[in-house]
Amino acid sequence: MTNTIKSQILTGTENHDSSALLHLSASPHLRSGNSVQNIMRHVLIALLPATAAALLFFQIHALILIAVSVSAAILTEFLAALILKRPGTLRDYSAAVTGLLFALTLPPLTPWWMAAAGAVIAIALFKVAFGGLGQNLLNPALAARALLLIFFYNTMTTSWVEPYLGTMAGVDAVSMATPLALFDELLVSGALETQYLQNSIIHLLIGNTGGCIGETSFIALLLGAAWLWIKKIISFRIPFMFILSFFILTWLFQTNGDYFSLTALLSAVFLTCSGGIALAAFFMANDTTTSPITPLGKIIFGIGCGALTLAFRQFTILAEGACFAILFMNLLRPLIEKYTKPKVFGHR
Repeated sequence: MTNTIKSQILTGTENHDSSALLHLSASPHLRSGNSVQNIMRHVLIALLPATAAALLFFQIHALILIAVSVSAAILTEFLAALILKRPGTLRDYSAAVTGLLFALTLPPLTPWWMAAAGAVIAIALFKVAFGGLGQNLLNPALAARALLLIFFYNTMTTSWVEPYLGTMAGVDAVSMATPLALFDELLVSGALETQYLQNSIIHLLIGNTGGCIGETSFIALLLGAAWLWIKKIISFRIPFMFILSFFILTWLFQTNGDYFSLTALLSAVFLTCSGGIALAAFFMANDTTTSPITPLGKIIFGIGCGALTLAFRQFTILAEGACFAILFMNLLRPLIEKYTKPKVFGHR
């Protein structure tokens, strides 16, 4: 190597395109374009159809709950950053996502102060107290909802209102409470008919029925999930296995042995489209922090959520068992990841 070449290399003046040079830096060397801010932005976009459906069907009730919950969550995040002297995390939109998700799980007549209290609890107790975003063990929105359900059970299970665009199958939505409650009444009385189920499923798909403000429109939630999947934010392993396992188990255990009748199949579809299954499967169970990262772990997690949701519905007074099912599986996440972690080649 001549002195000229050595000099060029040492001084960095060798005649090569700078873009072809290797730049040394600390790992990781493979980087994803999906920052936390970008992911949360896409989640907010994905929640727009469900939010629009909530505003369409429940109007002022939904508007108040969403505005109060999101504002309280953002304010709590801001105050926590000031008190703990941590860098502000408001720009990553995670507080807004938590506040919106929490609001969508509330009955339309929930008092505004309860929505505010729940949002504060979600951020302060179930996010900040665990160390912040990415370190929480439980889904903050669901954990806050579960706490409100424990302390304000009557309010959280009776605060229903008739959708503004009409009622499900011509039944007064105020008196019927939720589709699940009416289904149970008709099932016990022996008045459950195929025509009723067909009409009701249509309303459940659209969202024109009673229920929590963000859970009634299956199609709106499916559109949001499709957006996240297209943007490669989520995997469909968890929601698919959640919904599939719940559908199969519901079909097997709630049809009284008459598995292949039209009424049995429609009943399973009805129960799968109601009770917040779509919101839980597509958005709550798919939370990247509180769900497994391994492919097999995602499948096990989804099946567990579906099976436990049916168990809570069948054997407890909790008609919408998805909330507690997901929280229970959140607790099992570290164990699931431990036993589903792929083995390193050559390692015993």
